[in-house]
Amino acid sequence: MVYSYGGLAVSSVIPLPAPRFEAAVPLDCRIEDGPLTGPTAGPPIDGTGDWPRVDEAPGGYLLTFRQYATFEVSSDGASIRVWAGPEGDPTTTRHLLLDQVLPRVLTLRRRVVLHGSVVADAGRAAVFIGESGAGKSTLAAAFLRAGCAVLSDDAAVLEPLDGRTVVHPTYPYLRLWPDVMGHVAPPAAAEAIAHYNDKRGFTLDQATTLAALPVDRLYLLDSAAPAPGTLVEITPLPGARCLVMAMQHAFRLGPLDPPAIGRSLDDLAALDALKNARVLRHRRDLGALPDVVEAVRREWRRG
Repeated sequence: MVYSYGGLAVSSVIPLPAPRFEAAVPLDCRIEDGPLTGPTAGPPIDGTGDWPRVDEAPGGYLLTFRQYATFEVSSDGASIRVWAGPEGDPTTTRHLLLDQVLPRVLTLRRRVVLHGSVVADAGRAAVFIGESGAGKSTLAAAFLRAGCAVLSDDAAVLEPLDGRTVVHPTYPYLRLWPDVMGHVAPPAAAEAIAHYNDKRGFTLDQATTLAALPVDRLYLLDSAAPAPGTLVEITPLPGARCLVMAMQHAFRLGPLDPPAIGRSLDDLAALDALKNARVLRHRRDLGALPDVVEAVRREWRRG
């Protein structure tokens, strides 16, 4: 089966909740089961933590997610081989592939991939980035309930095109904490996404799009509360700070050496959407989310 993910045509032995191509298309990436002999790891090249541990492998990289799963990625991102770990299961492996591995693979093709959610309204897109737990998925769910489309829950795949920044859809799915579910009326078919995580996920009932959309706004979610008596505060994010914030929230794969940092900065600087970045603070009240969405949409429409 061939799927569309972040602008790539991906064939996968693991069924994915991503849109499928109806006609034959050239493949960009092939996902296969790893051989029974297991992966061969070289020296570690990423010492920033163990999620994932990144090691050299023959012709690419080895991404190990503790005892859950291991993925071998070719240096050009055209091949991914998968091994389930002793504490893994098919659901967890799929989650890691979709939300951890494929975003990093896209960076090998000089795409900028930010840890964030993406919503679309009237053919235009807005990106929300922030720390884990900042409320990106919750806000995306609120926009969905207000009639917008969700292009991505956890990975904003950005690319400069004809002087504009466009974002490529990943897959129509949302992952939410149980206490948020009741505020967005999810289907009864909400499912576990990984056995180590309490979030629940569900496929979105919306029109499927494979096309990239222009990005009008990039919002950095700030966990600080707005001023007393204020529901929403939206302020400009200066260019230098925006570049730093985008670097901090970007997926990457490979050594973090000076050439790699330089390439990442060049790729980010090419995105005109960073010139329209804003800091977003809003009251952390699930009942107020419809009003938060309306306030953000008003600012977004002003361009």
